[in-house]
Amino acid sequence: MNGFRNKVIIETDGKLMSGRDVAIAAMLGAEEFGFATAPLVTMGCVMMRVCNLDTCPVGIATQNSELRKRFAGKPEYVVNFMRFIAEELREYMEKLDVKSVDELVGRTDFLQQINIPESGRSGKVDLSRIINNPYIKEAGKICYNKKNVYDFELEKAIDEKTLIKKFITALENGEKRSVVIDVINTDRAVGTLLGAEITRKTSQ
Repeated sequence: MNGFRNKVIIETDGKLMSGRDVAIAAMLGAEEFGFATAPLVTMGCVMMRVCNLDTCPVGIATQNSELRKRFAGKPEYVVNFMRFIAEELREYMEKLDVKSVDELVGRTDFLQQINIPESGRSGKVDLSRIINNPYIKEAGKICYNKKNVYDFELEKAIDEKTLIKKFITALENGEKRSVVIDVINTDRAVGTLLGAEITRKTSQ
């Protein structure tokens, strides 16, 4: 390995519905897990797929005051659901004799492909390149290094060097301000840190 894996956190999402899904995602290398659909359903979502039309019938994805009155979800519903996810994940970890999620990350040796010849084209899918991890002996060591945090040198970013210094004071004083800066192809997130600072200032 070139050491790059220890500098990033791998997150997976996409229809995670159970503790088993989380366990499999971790075995495939994920360290963080994004939930969306399932928690939405616990809040009352009926999957009408009209989120962009402002006509959500249960008042979740809408700014219509009349529709929002129909919203019956509570934070406790999502909390309860996530507790069930964690409980099921612990059950799988116990079966595998794994004490922490970190120990589960990258353990593709726990996975086995089930071949069903009569399943048509899906029966011809070859997952060997995913399941046969050549670094399996290092699986517990290649996750994100929490002790040796990678230095992204944000102080050298355009936002820190120029934008924040010029705009935050102007924002506090209610002044208009413009600036001309040179941006090159390695400046991949110009304005992001400035936007975060503006949000902090205006949300207080």
